[in-house]
Amino acid sequence: MDQISNAANWRNWYPGADSSKFFYENDSIKGLILDEHKKQYIIITGRKQDEVTAEYVLLNKKIPTGWLMAANPGEHSVTIQWYIDFLSTLVSLGKVFQLYV
Repeated sequence: MDQISNAANWRNWYPGADSSKFFYENDSIKGLILDEHKKQYIIITGRKQDEVTAEYVLLNKKIPTGWLMAANPGEHSVTIQWYIDFLSTLVSLGKVFQLYV
């Protein structure tokens, strides 16, 4: 789980991270700078034993995302499930749309 819960390790597996700068908060690596000019980041927001939560931080919104881990010690395997909370993004877009109707 350290590959996911430690943003410094994201360069080992996250697409494009090998050329991304780290996002720091309180002198600690919290995520990656995806596009410095557009102010786009992905940062860790929480850690549990079997889940890491994060947010895509964009100029006008934040999109929740994360990874769930399901270990099978008998088989020496781990399954990682990545998710994005599209619903909260759609709700936010719906509220914006209502302002213009």
